[in-house]
Amino acid sequence: MMKMKTVLVSALSILVVGSTALVNVQEVMADTPNIAKSDYDPSKVKNLKVQMNLSQDTSSGKLKITASIDTFPEGMNEVSIPFFLFNVKTQVTEKFPGLADAIFTPSQPSVTREYDMNQANLNAFADGEYRIVLRDWKQPPYGYYRYYGHTEIVTIQDHKMVGTGTHIDQAKNGWFGNSYYKNGVKARNEYIRSSDRRGVYYVDSDGNLVENKWFGNFYFKPGGLMAQQEWIYDKNYGAWYYILAQSGYVKNAWIGNYYLKSDGKMAQSEWIYDNYYKSYYYLTSNGSYARNAWIGNYYLKSNGKMAKSEWIYDRNYGAYYYLTSEGSYARNTWVGDYYLKANGKMAVNERTPDGYRVDGSGKWIR
Repeated sequence: MMKMKTVLVSALSILVVGSTALVNVQEVMADTPNIAKSDYDPSKVKNLKVQMNLSQDTSSGKLKITASIDTFPEGMNEVSIPFFLFNVKTQVTEKFPGLADAIFTPSQPSVTREYDMNQANLNAFADGEYRIVLRDWKQPPYGYYRYYGHTEIVTIQDHKMVGTGTHIDQAKNGWFGNSYYKNGVKARNEYIRSSDRRGVYYVDSDGNLVENKWFGNFYFKPGGLMAQQEWIYDKNYGAWYYILAQSGYVKNAWIGNYYLKSDGKMAQSEWIYDNYYKSYYYLTSNGSYARNAWIGNYYLKSNGKMAKSEWIYDRNYGAYYYLTSEGSYARNTWVGDYYLKANGKMAVNERTPDGYRVDGSGKWIR
């Protein structure tokens, strides 16, 4: 219990923007509705890519979907992943009817499924652009694995898949593949809000949709939708971030029980000092602030603040302690009429090492 702490005092570096592989917390939670965020150990989450390709035989109307993975969870000899159709406009993902799951093994890491585009079995799907998606969440004994991959755009019309690629007229305003056109001119280096896709997107200097990476203070998820009002986990930086719609990643602020530092990273297993509340807090390994607990020689109260210049009663130890002005517990000393022993506990009904008696309340008997 009694171990000295190290106070975080160094300046934290600013987030470097780059191509990163982030796990979208809300997507993960959707795949695993019975697992709370607090149950995750971020260091054990592995975001694994599924490589996907399409080839179309126009004479037979057959569409070949090839998928491959290169990583298998420890202890698993087979990985089964279902197919979905992702509506680019509505962002809704639904099970691909009539297409058997892709089953991968170490000896067969690549799988091909064939879909007959002549059949009109897509009654539940509106006309529009879709991506074929493979995604699933695995929880073997040794960690968490999330598989995700998607194809190029396919088009559904009259309940049938009519081909790969998009059929939008470039002369109109709208998306064409991963590019956005305004009066037939490809948009570049700008944020896009359009009626045919909900949310915010960004196209780069080549006019291509930015996805799976940071741009400035914002993160763009698979499919290009900008993260807003949600947690994301960046495997490269080894940290959680919280993204706001207007300003991007949060810094130097609380989101619920979690604290985001100056570089946007969620504090974990460390001390932080909050200038607004004028107090130290300790953030546990899962990121929530410690309360009613000792961290080394320091005590965190029910509101998470570190106790200073005050008495606390610890029910677990059945004793009073006095926390000094710098926060550590007093020992081998008097505080007023009360004596704190070597272990920090207040002496009760006993004689102190310097020969004085204290009563049942701990007070010195004069």
